[in-house]
Amino acid sequence: MERYRLQPEENRPRETEININGEPIPTLEYLNKYGYQKGQEWLANRLHKTLAGGPKKITETMLETFGPRLAAYIAKEKRTGPIHDWAEGIAIPNQDTLVKFAIGVDCANSYLAIFESPIPEEQKTPELEEGREKRLQGEKAVFQALAQGLHPNLGDRSPATILRESPLAELSIIHRELLMDAVSDPMGS
Repeated sequence: MERYRLQPEENRPRETEININGEPIPTLEYLNKYGYQKGQEWLANRLHKTLAGGPKKITETMLETFGPRLAAYIAKEKRTGPIHDWAEGIAIPNQDTLVKFAIGVDCANSYLAIFESPIPEEQKTPELEEGREKRLQGEKAVFQALAQGLHPNLGDRSPATILRESPLAELSIIHRELLMDAVSDPMGS
């Protein structure tokens, strides 16, 4: 899998821009390569906002939400070492992997947001906070299982396999389908 180290600004590909952390991310225009075109601006903007977090943040979130093995599988890496390197900022994934990770992170965040509702200040107790954290950890495990399981709306393929194997031009369609599924049916029923 192609990886490259952080490079001086003059050597970066023109399809990238620099985020506030000084990291290269794909430009909004570059996302057209992935099928984000007229009528899907909301989806492209949503993905671009996720990408603005940068490769390190996206990969950290992938590791936390999907786990190292599943993240490596989506990235088509045989080992988890490169994923950890990306999360530590030692190296960065190629643009295609970064976009696939950003789609996964966006869908995971949408799914988990349902379970992250804040506790009203007057009801907060240490026990309630601890219970909420345990529930969120449990939901992350559920999300991992959903990402690996066969899905009837995806032609009996897993969302992780779809992200790994989809042609680049179809990523916008996959993003929309996975996002809508995560938001509309969070329990996978």
